Amino acid sequence: MSIKIKDFIFCDDLRTEVGNKFSVMGIYGDRVRVELPKEDIKEIRLPISILARFERLASNSKNYEFEMKIRFEEQDLAKIDGNFAFKESAIVTIPFPRMDFQFENSGKLNINFLIKEGGKVALEHLESIAIEIIRPQKVKIQ
Repeated sequence: MSIKIKDFIFCDDLRTEVGNKFSVMGIYGDRVRVELPKEDIKEIRLPISILARFERLASNSKNYEFEMKIRFEEQDLAKIDGNFAFKESAIVTIPFPRMDFQFENSGKLNINFLIKEGGKVALEHLESIAIEIIRPQKVKIQ
């Protein structure tokens, strides 16, 4: 393996700061729990940003291609592809700023991240987050 993942962080929002720094807001763990305030709300809009950092281990190549697929249960939500290069540092950071997704039900959000070097797969990484939507209990008046 010529490359490894240093960090793969899910959060509400990312901001690029002066000096090639990033501010990361609202870091998610392995699940996101959303409590709906009213019965009549049918879906939620959830902002998701990803900060990915990779480290080059040993390689003659400095250029890589990537593909990221985002799915919720069996539904494709997004596909993002591009390329990146290592320059002076052995670590490269790729920010994926705020993407808003709508969810009607609880389930698994799956992210499959694939990196290719010279047309061959150098790394494949799968991350999952459980999305829990908690609906208010209906009150029965007797």
